[in-house]
Amino acid sequence: MARPRKEANELRTAAVRTYMTASERMRLEHAAAVRGISLSDYTRALLLKKPLQMTAPEGSPLDHALMQEIRRIGVNINQAVRRFHQTDRMPPELPKAAATIERLLRQNLLEAPDGPKGRR
Repeated sequence: MARPRKEANELRTAAVRTYMTASERMRLEHAAAVRGISLSDYTRALLLKKPLQMTAPEGSPLDHALMQEIRRIGVNINQAVRRFHQTDRMPPELPKAAATIERLLRQNLLEAPDGPKGRR
């Protein structure tokens, strides 16, 4: 069954073109890929200041709840790293948060029965 046609006012026909370095583009592409969304959706969300939703990549064993937990941990790591850069002192929660996210990823990606080949 085909996807329903969009209304004329819902079609995205206007383009914005910007120039950047290759490394800047790679950073954007990586950030979009990490979130499991297209580069267009990612840059649109940034430009329009829309909240970014993380989704599990297609075929990934990660479920929505786990993706949200990983996002929360990532926010905590980001805050801890910022504090580290401001004070030159390692926040005690940083190693714990990094270990937690590594454990979650190992349990759910590397050890999943349908996870990446060769990584069981």
